[in-house]
Amino acid sequence: MAGRALDGAVEPIAQSGGGVVEAYPQVTSEERLTASHLYSVTRSLFEQHGFTYLRRKGTKHCVVRRVVAPAAGGPVG
Repeated sequence: MAGRALDGAVEPIAQSGGGVVEAYPQVTSEERLTASHLYSVTRSLFEQHGFTYLRRKGTKHCVVRRVVAPAAGGPVG
């Protein structure tokens, strides 16, 4: 479900001409967290949806980025 929501959030960006999207997911590989402790999806889910890991951000978060191409038939510019 979270993956579908992520795709749904990126789609309007493509329809609007594309661009760079950054996100700051929690890094969960060091410890096990319940879903109630996550305010965002995990790094691995972002990576499964085309985002690239850039760097850590603090102790429990990181920066991921994706370049979203313009959708076919979307605005140019």
